[in-house]
Amino acid sequence: MFDLHFHSNISDWKNSIDEILKKASEQDLKFIALTDHDMISWGEFAINAKTFWINTCQSTEISTRDLKNKKSLHLTCYSKKFWDDIKKILENTVEKKQQLIIKQIEKLKEKWFKIEINDFLNYWLNLWKKIDSLNRFNISQFLLNNSYNVELAKNISWIKNMDPEIFFEIFLKEKWEFYSDYWLKYWIDVPEYEPSIEVCGALRKSNNAILSIAHPNLTFKKEWLEYFKNIFPYYFEIWVNWIEINTKADKKWIEIIYEFKNKYWIIITAWSDNHKIWFTDSKHWDFWKLNPTLTIEDKKLIIKEFNKRLEN
Repeated sequence: MFDLHFHSNISDWKNSIDEILKKASEQDLKFIALTDHDMISWGEFAINAKTFWINTCQSTEISTRDLKNKKSLHLTCYSKKFWDDIKKILENTVEKKQQLIIKQIEKLKEKWFKIEINDFLNYWLNLWKKIDSLNRFNISQFLLNNSYNVELAKNISWIKNMDPEIFFEIFLKEKWEFYSDYWLKYWIDVPEYEPSIEVCGALRKSNNAILSIAHPNLTFKKEWLEYFKNIFPYYFEIWVNWIEINTKADKKWIEIIYEFKNKYWIIITAWSDNHKIWFTDSKHWDFWKLNPTLTIEDKKLIIKEFNKRLEN
């Protein structure tokens, strides 16, 4: 069997490459692709995978921005060999993301929240999370460990049940809706640093790569199926040629993905998107738990088409 979407301690899972490969071997996986955020997985991972008789390829999970529809999303990308063009874009994303974290923390300090950059970084490093993968939601999680910050956020927002998700929605997430008065004061506006989905589509073509929409059932959870059905033809038009069936996708999501497969001749993918960090991470699941509705024939077809496209 296979797993084509998961992370290591280089990104935001606690397990090392060797630990991952050992578990993959125990599960008798034959093909796996390590998709750490905004960095290409190869080198040590590929060499070590051979010692376990496991096949792999160059792979990554790209943070991208749909500028036309004002939507952030993740795309998993796979190739036999990536060129320097995609490497440079990923390096820029990681660098700009780190600068954003620093500026956002400074802005919160100016607004009387108690948070220091070194304390923030050390906290996540001790929980196995790497600096390269930190984001604004991680700021929310760290900030609310301090009771003073919790009370300050409650007093500002008049919301009594303050938690990291609520804080993120109110203070740190760009929204042109109810909370705009808050995030305009506390949110850092920076130039777009994530590659556009159009750029990613062009990179897919130039790198002879597979480019898939990661966990659409999560990315488009708020807009849900009708929005995704309307928006996908545009993605297909700009060379996004695969869609993921995430392990938690329900029957309706799977039905629409198969409908697109037949209509657009796209190839579907399936994987677990494994983080499994700590109790605060409720969006990700165990290694190699493919969607239970997929049949054995589905799984065989997915990996067959994946390998075929990778060889072209």
